[in-house]
Amino acid sequence: MSGPRPDSTALASTALASTALASTALASTALANTAAGNSVRRARPVPAACDRPFWDGLRAHRLTLPYCDDCAAYRYPPAPRCPRCLTAALTWRECPGRGTLWSWATSRRRFAPGLGLPYTVVQVELDAQPGLLLDSTLLLDSTLAGGEAEAAGAAPLRIGLPMTAVYLDDPRGFTVHAFQPHGAD
Repeated sequence: MSGPRPDSTALASTALASTALASTALASTALANTAAGNSVRRARPVPAACDRPFWDGLRAHRLTLPYCDDCAAYRYPPAPRCPRCLTAALTWRECPGRGTLWSWATSRRRFAPGLGLPYTVVQVELDAQPGLLLDSTLLLDSTLAGGEAEAAGAAPLRIGLPMTAVYLDDPRGFTVHAFQPHGAD
């Protein structure tokens, strides 16, 4: 047997983190559509105790992630325990919102209420830590691919494209993050 076996608390924290991740993607997709001028009723994220500092950081337009001092690494998605060493002794640190596009998928089909079409879900590898992937969305005006992007005057998406986090405030009192190509304002 290699390493400690996760207890039910660690497994439950993983389930909570997955729920928080889905909530982040849905809310940021809908807000990105609204920022681009579409009127969409967006999903409201419901923070859990283990990820409250993440949502508070977004509200202040900062990307705040749990950091494991034992592993010397940021962790995402937020969870009450480090998934590697299972310590609960995590601290929250601000992480620069810059990275490179790792992967993306554009959906032209609605999978949840309140999502405008099309929307693009991205994985961005953060510059602060190699291998740290953050799931998010692109702003709607950045979701064009290939020839569509060039026709609209935007650079097409490509793996390795420099990305910057943007923060989208909802009038109901929460903020989500999205990404856009670095330098796109």
